Amino acid sequence: MNTLFTFGCSYTEDYNTCRVDTYVDYKNYMGGQYPKSWPIVLSENLNFNLKNYGEGASGNQQIFHEVCKRCDEFNLNDIVIVEWTFLERYRLALDDSSWIKLGPGKIQNSCAPISEECHESIVVNRTLKPYVNELYDYEKIINRLSKSVGFKVFYWSIDNGILYNTDNLLEKNHYLLNDMIKDRHDNAFLITFKNGGYKIIEETDGKIKDYHLGGTGHKVMGDLFYQHIIKHI
Repeated sequence: MNTLFTFGCSYTEDYNTCRVDTYVDYKNYMGGQYPKSWPIVLSENLNFNLKNYGEGASGNQQIFHEVCKRCDEFNLNDIVIVEWTFLERYRLALDDSSWIKLGPGKIQNSCAPISEECHESIVVNRTLKPYVNELYDYEKIINRLSKSVGFKVFYWSIDNGILYNTDNLLEKNHYLLNDMIKDRHDNAFLITFKNGGYKIIEETDGKIKDYHLGGTGHKVMGDLFYQHIIKHI
């Protein structure tokens, strides 16, 4: 059986492994059991094994690094999906063995090796186009490996700064749901919402203030991704 590999941030990571406090409340709200995340929905639709390497709060450097670390696992006819997250996220080394994840807003970790002022400057700087071009170059390496090994690769992002920083990106079928995007405000999340998917806060009538996808959102997204993939393979 072939394998589906997924990479990204908390929008890809499974409920069971993502360290978000509100997920515990959501689990209780759902009767003690999490719904299926979109990678599970998609893997079941494809009849593939699943290896989900999504990790909450990851930046794009970390996501690409995770792809590099796992690339020896990719085999013929497997499917690899890479979610690029918000450009502003980045990481810094804390010591010789660990990283700290940083992004928009105030520094939450007192161990951060930089000042608040420096952090704010980095976040603003990371919105510039060279960081988008860097991702496109990452894709060249992954795409070349895909052709060499024989696996299929797809990308998606909810950061419109990534989706719309080049004229022809959305003409490429390896970007999931590219053929459903109608204008420069659309992305995979908005398409999911238009097709009946909801966030946790919506599914719980505002009781749990979490803006990640709820079970309906994951189900719709997984099904939409499946339809795109079978259409373009």
